[in-house]
Order: sequence, then structure tokens, then C-alpha cells
Amino acid sequence: MLNDPSQSLEAANLNSVVSHAATIDNLIEPVAKLWCRSFGISDTATIDRLKLAIEDEAHQALASGGLDRVQHRLDSAAEKIIREWFAYVLNRDIPSSGKYLAVLRLAFLDCNYESKWSSSFLLKDFCVQELSAELQTMMIMPTPQANPRSMIRQAI
Repeated sequence: MLNDPSQSLEAANLNSVVSHAATIDNLIEPVAKLWCRSFGISDTATIDRLKLAIEDEAHQALASGGLDRVQHRLDSAAEKIIREWFAYVLNRDIPSSGKYLAVLRLAFLDCNYESKWSSSFLLKDFCVQELSAELQTMMIMPTPQANPRSMIRQAI
């Protein structure tokens, strides 16, 4: 029956679920692509891994209040996942400062020059020791903080 209320309710629920899934995907995909691109990765399988990893955060963000803070929460979730992966690869804690992640990004870009590690990004079942050694070699060493001083005036 076409006028059966239960069928129209089912159709409305299905449309709602499809709409919600499309909204989630529209929110997640640009975030995942930007984060992967910032590491020099355009591999669709890797982008899909990051999308899948931040999908739970997208659902929680939408359920807890709307779109205003979703982008920030998704960025934070993606950063956390990437930071945890680097911690796994390097076998040490990764500080939460943006500077340290920038150093890791630069080192990874140097290591991944010929897309050697693109397909392994965010995976845990690959030759971690080799990437870890390459990252250690490519990482910029921290420098002391600048301490500006005034020059002494001299008559020449």
C-alpha cells in the first residue's frame, strides 16, 4: 500500500539515515584529505583509513550539539590519531605541541620523498624499525630559544 503510514515512516527514517551518513562523509572527507595531503599523501586507501579513524568523533560531535565545533573536533581527532601513530613508530611519547608535529611532518616528507611510506601511513603492521630509523635521521634537532640582546654602541 502506498498510503501505509508505516512505509512512509520507514522511508523517512531511511532518508534521515542516508542524509546523516552523507553529512558525516561530507564533514570527514575534507579533514582527512587535508591532513594526509599535509604529509604528502594522496593515496586513497590511506585517506580512507584516516576517515574511518575519525568517524566516531564525527558522530559524537554531531550528536552533542551541531556543526559549530565539529570541524575543530575532527581536526583534533585527526591530529591525535597521527600523533599516536608517530608515537608507535618512534616508540616514545610525542609532545602535544604543534612544533613537534611540524618537525615530524617535515621528517616524514623527507622520508617519503618517493612515496615509499605513503601506503604504510597510519598502519601498524609494517617495517616500523626502518621508518623509525629514517625519521630519526631526518628530524631537525631542536635549537635553543632565541635570547635577544641589545648591541653595545661603539664609536668608530
